[in-house]
Formats: sequence, C-alpha cells, structure tokens
Amino acid sequence: MKRAHREKLQLCDALERIADALPSVDRLKCLGTANAIVPLLRDIHRYEETVIFPAYEEAVVGSNANLASTRRLRAEHVEDE
Repeated sequence: MKRAHREKLQLCDALERIADALPSVDRLKCLGTANAIVPLLRDIHRYEETVIFPAYEEAVVGSNANLASTRRLRAEHVEDE
C-alpha cells in the first residue's frame, strides 16, 4: 500500500512540475507522464480490489459497518480509468 501511495505521489509531483512549467513544457516529459497514468492507476486499482477491499470487508463482517464505501470506490475506479 505504501508503494502504491508513493507512486501516486510521484505521478502527482510530475504533473505539478508540468503545470508549473506551462506554457514552456518539456513535451517528452509530458508524453512520458501521460503514458504512465493509465497503467499505474490500473495496477493500483487492481491491488485495491483484490487485496485491500476484500481484507477490509472481511474485517468488518459481523459489525454494523456499511460496505457502501468499497462499492463507491470500485465505481470510482471505473470512472478514473
């Protein structure tokens, strides 16, 4: 989970650097960053859906916890991609 978070932060930093450089951006950095977004998000979403969400849902079985949050996050993954 820490690795996934670190990778998302690195992507955000790259996007911030591009935004800060506007309008004189390095087109190659833009292309590289753009090409990294979808694969990174897909990998992180897959990890969350196969590891994190099931672990959370198993941990709250029998409690009064509402599982709407994981359903919402799964829907957001579709929107993100």
